[in-house]
Amino acid sequence: MPDEEKIITPEEIKRIIEAVLFAAGHPVTFAKLSEVTGVPEDEIRLLVSEYAGEYESCGLPRGIQLLTLGNACQLVTCLLSTSDGAAERTS
Repeated sequence: MPDEEKIITPEEIKRIIEAVLFAAGHPVTFAKLSEVTGVPEDEIRLLVSEYAGEYESCGLPRGIQLLTLGNACQLVTCLLSTSDGAAERTS
């Protein structure tokens, strides 16, 4: 029986990207994410951009955000506003 290529969805790729970025703890290049996922770098860039937008527009306060830094991206903690308007660091 011939080897069948498993088709992964954009949502699965985003989860893989998120897991890699979370585990890395430092910026990861789009080239490395392409290598890890087997997805072309231009598609990785698009998916990271979409995912960063999802983090920002979900309507829920989050303690992390997805930043794009030139040819790399990283998951970082972010400042949250408290009920009195002050900001506090999440880590």
